[in-house]
Amino acid sequence: MSNGISTRQNEETNIAKLAAQRQLYRDVYHIEIIYVILTVVVPIVFIIWQDITGNGKIEACILSLIMLVFSFVLDNMQKEKKKLAATIQQEFDIAVFSMDWDVKLFGVRKNLNFEIAKASTKILSVNKERESLKNWYRNEVDELPLAEGIAACQRENFTWDAELRKRYRLFLCIVLVVVILIQVFIGIYKEELFKDFLFRILAISSSLKWIIKTCISINDDLKRMEPIKQSVYSTKKKTMEELAFTQKEIFENRKVVTKIPDLLYKIFKSGDEDRERR
Repeated sequence: MSNGISTRQNEETNIAKLAAQRQLYRDVYHIEIIYVILTVVVPIVFIIWQDITGNGKIEACILSLIMLVFSFVLDNMQKEKKKLAATIQQEFDIAVFSMDWDVKLFGVRKNLNFEIAKASTKILSVNKERESLKNWYRNEVDELPLAEGIAACQRENFTWDAELRKRYRLFLCIVLVVVILIQVFIGIYKEELFKDFLFRILAISSSLKWIIKTCISINDDLKRMEPIKQSVYSTKKKTMEELAFTQKEIFENRKVVTKIPDLLYKIFKSGDEDRERR
C-alpha cells in the first residue's frame, strides 16, 4: 500500500517549492562566485602581477583588505537567501511527509506564496529543469509505511549532504596547502626577506581567509549534524513526533549550512543516487 510520498512530491504546488528553493540556492552559489572572484581570484592575480613587475606591494595589501571588508556584505546576502530557501524546502518536506507544522518546533509559519511564485518562475519555464524536480525522493520509499518512508527520506537527505561536505572540505584543504607551498617556494626561489614574504601573505589574506573560513564552516556543519546522524541511522522505529523533531534539526541545519558548489553535486549525483537506491 502506498504511503503517498511519491504522489505528493510530484504535485504542482510542491514542484514549485522545489523550483523556488533550487533557484534561491543557485542565487547563493552565484553570490559565492562573486565572493570568490573578489576575495580570492583578484588578490591572487594582483600578487602575480606584483611578482612580474616588482611594483604594487602596498596596493596589493590595500586591495586585499578592501575585499576582506566587502566579503562580510556578501556573507549577509547569502544568509538571507539561504534562510528563505531552507524555509521553502521545509514547506516541501512537511507537505510531502504529511506532517503538521509544529509551531514549537519549526517556528511561526509564514505565507511564502509570493516568494515561491517569484523564485520558481525561471526554473519552471525550462521543461528539462522542471522534469528534474520530479521524484525528488526515490520511489522505493513509497512502498514503506509512512513513518518508515519519512525516516528513509531523512536518512537520504543526511547521507547525501554529509558526503558532499566531506569531499568539498578535502578539496579545499588540498588547495590551501598548495597555495601556501607555492608562496613559500616563490619566497625561497626569489630569496625574499621575511618582511617581503609577509607582504605576499597579506596580499592573499582574503583568499586564505575564504578557504579557511569555508573549511571551518564545513567542520561546524558536520558537528552540528551529529544529532541528525544519530537519529537517521538509529535502527529504532520512530514515531511521527520523533520524526518531526529530526525534521526540525534538518531545518535548522539548512538555514546556516555551507553551500556546496553545484559542480560537485553533479559529479557525484549518479553514484550517490545509485548507492541510496541500493
